[in-house]
Amino acid sequence: MLPDIVYDEGKETRKVKRGGEIKWRNHHIYISQVLSNERICLEEIDDDVFAVFYGFYKLGEIIGKDKQLKRATKWHHIH
Repeated sequence: MLPDIVYDEGKETRKVKRGGEIKWRNHHIYISQVLSNERICLEEIDDDVFAVFYGFYKLGEIIGKDKQLKRATKWHHIH
């Protein structure tokens, strides 16, 4: 298991379940089984659009109405 990632206070986080999913707004959203038992961060970047991060790597975005992860096409890094 990887060391715990600490996110800034007040950030919305979720723990990835063993099957690779998180529970968000009463729906199960598949993130990645590789991240089982790890915490990810969700950050609202637009109206009902949330960027999903593992540490400083952007995994993709969740659009509220779609309720699924739209994967990033390349790795994004927050400076």
